[in-house]
Amino acid sequence: MSDLKAELALVKGEGMKESLTSEDIERCNMMVKNFIKTNDQNDTIVMPDRLMINQCFYYFRNLYHEMSRKKGGGAGGPAAIMGADMEASAAKSSANGGGDADPAEVAAKDAECQRLNMLVKQRDNEIGILLNYLNK
Repeated sequence: MSDLKAELALVKGEGMKESLTSEDIERCNMMVKNFIKTNDQNDTIVMPDRLMINQCFYYFRNLYHEMSRKKGGGAGGPAAIMGADMEASAAKSSANGGGDADPAEVAAKDAECQRLNMLVKQRDNEIGILLNYLNK
């Protein structure tokens, strides 16, 4: 129910803030961390304010750049992040004597990457629609 209230507040422009408090920023970052960690396909992030949405994207971007630096500086979008994740898990299994990554696991991660790409595109579209409502 609070998600619906947050969405309505965003569309109506109610409670718009001039700037975020440190608690708001931490809340956004925690919501992004929880969103990344969950495997629930129905999990969403709903923010009641445009600045909070921007903070979530800033945090996603920072995580992306951090992953790119760890991988070697190459940028390639979400697939690069998932590729770095797969390489890390392969290195862990190799260190544990597991050898190569399981093909089923690689296929599952590839499918998850495609799902996440689609989810990002969907969210971008939804944000664009909401911004158009706000600009009218």
